Amino acid sequence: MERCQICGKRPEYEGMVNLTVGENEPPEIMCKDCYNKYASDMYGIDNYTDFEKEKVFTDCDGIEHSFIIEKTIHPMSIGWEAKEYLGEGKIGYSFEVFQELEESSINAINRLYKKIEKGLSKKFIEKSESFGRKFCTLKDNVAEGRIEWDDNYDGEVPKFIIDGQEFTLHDLGKMMMSCEGWNFRLEIIEPTEWIKEDYISGKLPLNYIELDDKMQEGYKYLYDGNLTDTIKVWLDTWNILMDEMKKVSAKTFREFDDVFKGTQFVTNWVNDFENSLLTIVSNSKDPEILDSYGKIRIDFNKFVLDFLEDDDELTAENAKRAIAETYFMMGNIKKGEELFEAHLNEDPNWGWGWIGWSDQYWLDTWKSPDFKKGEALLLRALNNPGVRDREDIVERLLDLYNESDQTEKLKKFNAMLNNKDKVLKKEKIGRNEPCPCGSGKKYKKCCGA
Repeated sequence: MERCQICGKRPEYEGMVNLTVGENEPPEIMCKDCYNKYASDMYGIDNYTDFEKEKVFTDCDGIEHSFIIEKTIHPMSIGWEAKEYLGEGKIGYSFEVFQELEESSINAINRLYKKIEKGLSKKFIEKSESFGRKFCTLKDNVAEGRIEWDDNYDGEVPKFIIDGQEFTLHDLGKMMMSCEGWNFRLEIIEPTEWIKEDYISGKLPLNYIELDDKMQEGYKYLYDGNLTDTIKVWLDTWNILMDEMKKVSAKTFREFDDVFKGTQFVTNWVNDFENSLLTIVSNSKDPEILDSYGKIRIDFNKFVLDFLEDDDELTAENAKRAIAETYFMMGNIKKGEELFEAHLNEDPNWGWGWIGWSDQYWLDTWKSPDFKKGEALLLRALNNPGVRDREDIVERLLDLYNESDQTEKLKKFNAMLNNKDKVLKKEKIGRNEPCPCGSGKKYKKCCGA
């Protein structure tokens, strides 16, 4: 294997990355560590490195499997892979997940670990020996694994990795011949999806399978950009979730996650549902759409507040802010103001509450901006010595001055911050334009959030 042109190391397992930095320039060959550092700087993504690069898991037969954990930073996500290297270029078990940029790396790694544990909890091939001959059969007439290139056939015919071991197409065909005359169903899924052994073994009740399938159906619509059908499916999902939580007396989403063990953590799915509602409401001027989906968003976030742990303050704050700002979007300014006022009287140190309230008058409005009201709220927040997220409030105030072309106030405020030689000059970025950080997301859902 070649050496990394940055650090000079020759990785034992990880593949190299060929990176073309400039046009007409030869590509640089980097190891994964150097590439991730480069990519994190370029995309403005945190390069989390405090994770175990080798970890051992035990399968259902008590056999230990050692996995190398690898990370790759992409412009819009982070890929995590766990591979079992067997020597001679062979890979046994292999699992991967993708981390959304707003998700913590620790949570993504835990999802990867959970996926490994599920993948090792069941074997699909049963081996036996009779009269000196060895046989392999399919347990429960089901097999799950990975499709790989087979050098013996120049890639024209694949080989299969099942239970972490190689099987040729001929091997698999012999096992299937015990079911001659039966029908079969072939399903090919991308590697980031869960292995469905819980469904096959009956560990999950039928309603949990329905709940999980409904969640995934919504994600398919979401990835296709079809928010209308995403929300339609997820409203049904929500009703199923409420019924199932009631059956097991789960008082919070976290409690139910311990029982559910589905493809997605319920807590993550709730955030994705809220983001979908926000997108469709904030991007529409149609009164009927605003009224219909606005009411759904308000009711949804009210329910969310009833199922949070006491220490989940961030989600609770986001839900309160979502409800209040939705009233503004629907044109009920009085109700929105009453809610923000009540929340901030209860917790005057809630920095993003002040920011959210201020935004309604100049940043998140389709109407003529009222910069004076927005400024007054941010200054009220800064006058509170105990306010949280003070730097974000200052940043938003500078944005306001820049957006409203109040150059003198911009200079004065920078001077107060001991930046007399640095006058902030920001490019005006539309809320629905791509974020300049390179994440690929809209500005309002990334650095402008």
